[in-house]
Amino acid sequence: MTGVELCIVIKASLAWLSPYQERVACDNAAYIIQQSEKRDVDPLIVAAIIYRESAFSPRVVSSAGACGLTQVIPKYSKYTCEQLKQPRVAIREGVRALAKWLSWAGGDMDTALCGYNAGTKCIKSPQGRFARKVKRRYVKRVVESYSKLKDEYDKFNRERSKKAHGVDTK
Repeated sequence: MTGVELCIVIKASLAWLSPYQERVACDNAAYIIQQSEKRDVDPLIVAAIIYRESAFSPRVVSSAGACGLTQVIPKYSKYTCEQLKQPRVAIREGVRALAKWLSWAGGDMDTALCGYNAGTKCIKSPQGRFARKVKRRYVKRVVESYSKLKDEYDKFNRERSKKAHGVDTK
């Protein structure tokens, strides 16, 4: 996947983004891919997290004090909130945190997303449910966004393949 492809997929999947949010997404798409590949994380899940955490608005600060595109809390990072408002810093820290949670969760994406959002408080109960309903909703929303992005990327690849083989796509 290239930055241009990720930009196309984001714009097609997340149609309600403002022109500013689209520009932030597209300007940083290649960096999302670079950092994702560095940490062996799917760039589409990173884009889904950014979409759900900040809607590609880099200056957002949550009521819990999480900052930037990936909504990292400064006390769990080596960066200040002002630094985390820089898209590349937030992306780097968000991907690092997600990779850490994926490792902690043994690769289970739902558990890793819950951990990313709520920390170790989000350990699954013996019944396989997340500790809090709010966290289940967060995971569901990120996974829904990921599914939209993945579907659009798959569609993009099918169309590209048809064009490469001379099949009319109209």
